[in-house]
Amino acid sequence: LEEIIRCYHFLCDFFDQAGVPIIKYDSHGKIPALFCHLPRPNEKKREEVQADILFCGHYDRVAPSFPEQLVPQIDGQWLKGRGAADMLTAVATLAVFFKNMKQNIISVGENAPSFGLLLVGNEEPGEMWPWGTKHVLADMKKKYNYCPKILIASERTGDGEVKAGVLEWRNRGVMRFHIQTKGDSCHSGLIKGLTPIEKVLKVEREIRALLPLREFENWNSSMIISYLMAGETGNFNTMANQAEMGIEIRPIPETPTSEIIEYIDKRSKNLDIHVDIMNCEAGVSTSTNDKWLQMLLQTIASVAGGRPFDYLGSGKMPATQARFVPHGVAQCVWGQSGIGPHSANEAHYIPSIIPYYQMLENLASHDQ
Repeated sequence: LEEIIRCYHFLCDFFDQAGVPIIKYDSHGKIPALFCHLPRPNEKKREEVQADILFCGHYDRVAPSFPEQLVPQIDGQWLKGRGAADMLTAVATLAVFFKNMKQNIISVGENAPSFGLLLVGNEEPGEMWPWGTKHVLADMKKKYNYCPKILIASERTGDGEVKAGVLEWRNRGVMRFHIQTKGDSCHSGLIKGLTPIEKVLKVEREIRALLPLREFENWNSSMIISYLMAGETGNFNTMANQAEMGIEIRPIPETPTSEIIEYIDKRSKNLDIHVDIMNCEAGVSTSTNDKWLQMLLQTIASVAGGRPFDYLGSGKMPATQARFVPHGVAQCVWGQSGIGPHSANEAHYIPSIIPYYQMLENLASHDQ
């Protein structure tokens, strides 16, 4: 938490010195977030917040695989280190882009869209509490009546040695459940009914059976047991008196999340188990004919070459901040390239940085 707050202040200082307007979310000891925007000339008041295109990012990262991973290393065309590919290089690029737009280093078209940037510090644990993306957007709507035209999660969308990341128009969501049940310890030969371990495993199997109902080739929901705690190693003749399990589901938009919630609620009562719902965000998608997506595809192709359609992705498998998009707002995931996010070999492909920045420049001169 201390380092997250230190990074937050670093970002605030960077934007303050650049003259970029910031709305800060750092009160009441909550994980801080910041919202930057570049107002149009006629926006004289703070209340007139406008940002047609809202880039979303996060400045927190998962724990390192080894201490040395916290020291960035340049190895040929790769920037290695924890958070390099997820997604600190993209955050840095966007920060420079906003600074240069504010200082008129980048030419902005008269009819170009306005831009906003939302950076949060609690993305990795799921943004369950303020100030996550959905909390900031709800507050911005309440205070300033702000709602973006399109939300762009700036996660990695290029895999490996790729100079231009694709545009992902559909994105999986996140459902996380903590399941717990208790029983009385007894001799293993005198057990009647299901044990606590068997109960949580039964729920897991039955939830998994729900998922293939509406699956699609190469675009599927996933489910894993994140943790399972029960029993005592080497103790075979005593029933464990409690069991805990963590389940994570990454649902595609076609997966009926409400049916899963309804099922878990019913089974938890029947089996006398307690379920805490940590996250429940459905997958999202936007029509590929949406005008904002078409604008982005043209922007990518204008720099990277080829046809706009060539840069349509097949679906972002890790969930991103795009899942918090307000109803009716276009969304996508679009970023740079790298390998191994959250892994020991995480690295960012350096040649993907400049093309991404050039695409942002192109977007800044693009008529709506």
